[in-house]
Amino acid sequence: SMAQAVSRAAFARPARVAPRCRRPRVLAPRAGDSLRDGVSTETPEETRRQMAREVIDAMFQVGGPLESRLLRLPVPRAPPPPALMALASAREPRRSLNASLHPRRLRVPDVENALRCRCELTPSARVAGGRRMRCRASNAYVADLFAIVGGVSGQKVKNVLTLGGEVGFSCDAHSASSAPPSHRLSRFDLFHAHAFADSDTETVGLLFHASEYPAFDPEAFPHHLGYCQTDSTCAFDERKHSRRNVLWVARRDKISADESDNFDKKVVVAFAALDTSRAPEKERPNPLHDALLSVRELHTTFEGDFGDVAGDLLYLHELRDRKPKHRVFAFAR
Repeated sequence: SMAQAVSRAAFARPARVAPRCRRPRVLAPRAGDSLRDGVSTETPEETRRQMAREVIDAMFQVGGPLESRLLRLPVPRAPPPPALMALASAREPRRSLNASLHPRRLRVPDVENALRCRCELTPSARVAGGRRMRCRASNAYVADLFAIVGGVSGQKVKNVLTLGGEVGFSCDAHSASSAPPSHRLSRFDLFHAHAFADSDTETVGLLFHASEYPAFDPEAFPHHLGYCQTDSTCAFDERKHSRRNVLWVARRDKISADESDNFDKKVVVAFAALDTSRAPEKERPNPLHDALLSVRELHTTFEGDFGDVAGDLLYLHELRDRKPKHRVFAFAR
């Protein structure tokens, strides 16, 4: 139906996603260079993927050339559950995620009168239901990440890690002017994330898309987004919208215990909102705006540029009669 087609726009991807195989790299603008320097022979898709790789690397290296565009968020002190980290080394993340889900399909409840507006928030037909990860800790961890982005005061996220800790980074040292604006956990703003993985670097990530359905405004936001935009309470704000892409990544790092060939591996975690705003004319161009966005008008990034897509995660915060971990629904691609 039209309602289903429109609702799936939030999870839409290009008609064809090329396999992520190793290929010779051609000239691409580096994060610290102006995009006007030199001529690149890359296609737009290759340019986005190159920049996405640089963004992920920058997430794990505080103080690099992209640091001013990474508005860092705190991360849970507990390391990501093994079920989530299993995606990092999977050659087929979609199959790995599907195998990690409980076989029972759950009814996805209506939230915030979405069905009255003929809006289905699920990436596939709502009647097919959703699933949940077998690992309860993984569901709880994902719920905590949503709570951090949404700045939920009523939901306690235990043991949030500070900058310089052993398993991750946070934004405690950033000034108030650079702090990412708080998104609201609602069906109009933040309710879903996309899971991806890169087995070559043993990285797993979640790309959160906030400000999903801003209210239509002929001046401020003249874009029709379908049924799910109806009655939107999310007023468009350019500054907030340019920070709608929030990236969580975890990577297994090889740490040499001695000078031998024996390596231990620890998990390093980073969490940040991406500043994809257009730079003023007299300032250095913002590489995230110029090279990362798939739809510049909407500040949209594509999860497939960061790695192999595993699936989608919904977090329906308005299900207040449930524990946060039971508000998570997973859908393998």
